[in-house]
Amino acid sequence: PAAAPAAAAGPGGRAAGTPKPAGTSLDEARSWAARGQHAHTGEGVELSPVQQAFIDAGAVQCGFCTPGLLVAADEMLERNPDPTDADIREALSGNLCRCTGYEKIMDAVRLAAARQAEAV
Repeated sequence: PAAAPAAAAGPGGRAAGTPKPAGTSLDEARSWAARGQHAHTGEGVELSPVQQAFIDAGAVQCGFCTPGLLVAADEMLERNPDPTDADIREALSGNLCRCTGYEKIMDAVRLAAARQAEAV
């Protein structure tokens, strides 16, 4: 018996004339997932006081550890608006930063605490 002729490949490697399976395109998937949703971007959103303090104190370098440090600092300042250096070190102790010597990070948390006290 002779082998069946190979079908000519169409778009996406499918045999010519084969319909495209629904929902296989990334664009289609994104379009489907976004239906009825409102897109939010970071534009026009103000930074939190802790985020701004980290920027102003020059405490951000590569950015890898920054989210964890920001969350830890913010949570600590909610519980303790007037922290000592020991309090700050303890609050941030679960976060490692390979870029800094931590002094600018400490400065940033002190700055955020001072600004928070001024705002009250």
